Amino acid sequence: MDFHTSSSKIWNIGDRLLRNQFDKSRWDHFFLPMLVLRRLDCMWTKCYNQLVEKKPGLSEKRIHHAVKTGISGISKDYRVCANDWATAEIMEAGSALVWITRSSKDVKRDLTDYIQGFNSDVVELFQDLELLPSEHVTSGHIQQLASKSKDIDLLKSFVTEIVKDFDFSNVQPDWMSNLFEDCIRQFNATAAKSSGEHYTPRDGVGLLSELLLNGNQPQGEVNFYDPTCGTGGILFTGKEMLEKRCKERGLKVSIKLYGQELMSFTRGLTKADMLLRGEDFTNIKHGDTLLKDMHEGKKFRYIGANPPYGVNWSGIADEVRAEAAKGDTGRFPAGCPRTTSEGQLLFLQHMVSKMKDPSENATEGGVAKGSRVAVVMNGNPLFAADAGKGDSNIRGWLLRNDLVECIVALPREMFCNTGIATYIWVLTNKKEGKRKGHVQLIDATGMGTRLPKSQGAKRYELTEEAITQISRWHQDKADKDVDKRCKMLPNDAFGYYSVTIEHPEVIEGIPVFKVEGTRPKKDKSGNLVMGKDNNPKREKFFELVSPEDSVKGQSVTELGLEHIEKGTSLNGAVDYLHGKATQACMESETWSEEVKWGKVSVHIVKDTERLPALGAPVSALQGDSVALSGGNLTKLKEWATKEITALRPKDAPDFKILGTKIGWEIPFTQLFYVYQQPEDPFKLAEKIQTMFAGLTLDTSFLPTGVAQ
Repeated sequence: MDFHTSSSKIWNIGDRLLRNQFDKSRWDHFFLPMLVLRRLDCMWTKCYNQLVEKKPGLSEKRIHHAVKTGISGISKDYRVCANDWATAEIMEAGSALVWITRSSKDVKRDLTDYIQGFNSDVVELFQDLELLPSEHVTSGHIQQLASKSKDIDLLKSFVTEIVKDFDFSNVQPDWMSNLFEDCIRQFNATAAKSSGEHYTPRDGVGLLSELLLNGNQPQGEVNFYDPTCGTGGILFTGKEMLEKRCKERGLKVSIKLYGQELMSFTRGLTKADMLLRGEDFTNIKHGDTLLKDMHEGKKFRYIGANPPYGVNWSGIADEVRAEAAKGDTGRFPAGCPRTTSEGQLLFLQHMVSKMKDPSENATEGGVAKGSRVAVVMNGNPLFAADAGKGDSNIRGWLLRNDLVECIVALPREMFCNTGIATYIWVLTNKKEGKRKGHVQLIDATGMGTRLPKSQGAKRYELTEEAITQISRWHQDKADKDVDKRCKMLPNDAFGYYSVTIEHPEVIEGIPVFKVEGTRPKKDKSGNLVMGKDNNPKREKFFELVSPEDSVKGQSVTELGLEHIEKGTSLNGAVDYLHGKATQACMESETWSEEVKWGKVSVHIVKDTERLPALGAPVSALQGDSVALSGGNLTKLKEWATKEITALRPKDAPDFKILGTKIGWEIPFTQLFYVYQQPEDPFKLAEKIQTMFAGLTLDTSFLPTGVAQ
């Protein structure tokens, strides 16, 4: 059966039968489950006929038993397709689905009974795919197709077209899986999904898998886990690449796949793809990974994921925070992000909690236990939150524990449903050699190749050559571009002190003065409201010195600076300005009482300054704040004296350190920024003149008079 022909048949059936009945974005909910059912139907028919031919006298009960137990030479791959409902009479029609389309008097009932004749795991799969109703779906797609049957029996027509156009009896599992994945890609491209629910393209998964497997030579049985497995792209591609690499190196490896997915239909697609590949699909669990770990107690050698961006976890905030409160015994030992509208760093902590302990003496496949994680995330986990806040603390926890091996910046517009900047983080708990205590950054933003035709928001792809090149950089293999594209930095380079300082405001050596006090109250008409704290004298004071901070038209700062230049101290200048304001009031109105309602002073401001580690390595600091003392405090004062108090009047108030917090940030873009000199404006003007030289403006279409 031709692959592309099969794919086009699906869209033809949809155009004929579903176009006016269901939105095109929902066609996948009808086609994908039916393709799986047709594959099982063909497998069961083939298996049944082989067994009958091999043992003609075998009863139906014995036939089903033989298939389910794998005896009588029947491959265990066929166990999943055994169906108790398909009797000998039904099978004589060619297959159970053929009988339903030709002889059934109630297609809805018989089709439902046929599906329920499979084992409980397969029935659950079709419930996930929403073909049958379940606790999550009250009306399955069989019911929805049947309810649309007015002019034609839509359910029967749909099943008939599937049976007529698709015979999967003699196709290989890989071919069937490729057809299924191609359908998923096409349906995803048709249905517009939110930016966080993007489909991971094959080139992105290919690079992720390559980075995940670099430096590894596994043997024997290993496991591969995706806590947000979606349609299983990372699991399947990762397994294919691992098997290919091991085969090239003469290594024997057996890979078991594990996953968890919140959306039941998406989970059903992963399970269906595994079924079509002839693999055990029962390790793909249903549930919210942040709420509950459905593989509790299980640790994994390889972990790959593309968790959704911007996931709001406010609905399970109490449970998540309770898990975080467990500390090192829980799944979120570094705490929660600053906001419940972003959960990527929670998913990342969960993945770390599923890593194998590298300190154990036992080995797996000849390799010491330990794990590798590769995860796609947007820019938020790199820099979101200030020092002392949740996201910053989680980054600090990852870096202090030396878990981050590499971060790769991907080209923009690489995903089908979002064009935002994305990054692959590679984590490991068994760093070796010069990687210990360091993080490698790779800028691959310029490695994308423009697609001839956009696939949704996807306009660039990573070719095999680009993936190989990035992989070489990751393995620290030098070439002419490695210095521009890669950086290896110590973990401490991403830590900093955030110091809150209170000090006099000085602008270019000039102290800033201010007038402060409580202004008198006025009514809507602007008239003074008389009362205990309001009187004309107080109003006059503020008219003279506020809100422009001036005394008789000259700014307070200018007057104060003039007085300082005459040799008066800062305190003397303040007294002078206060007296000047009082004198202005007295000149306007004859009164001699002391001015109590306002004063002139030096403006004190609070600044938060970011400083690199001063003295002790940041990696040794625990918690989210620190009290500076000794050499660190001396260095901070030296810095503050130079940067803040330069040219400050000698008797101005000293600065105060109000608090110091530890922050962590990975400023990826800043680290790779290269300044480019703007083009000379005169040369640019010449280019523009040359470009428009000889051009004339056609004004014939303008109204009379406008052209002139």
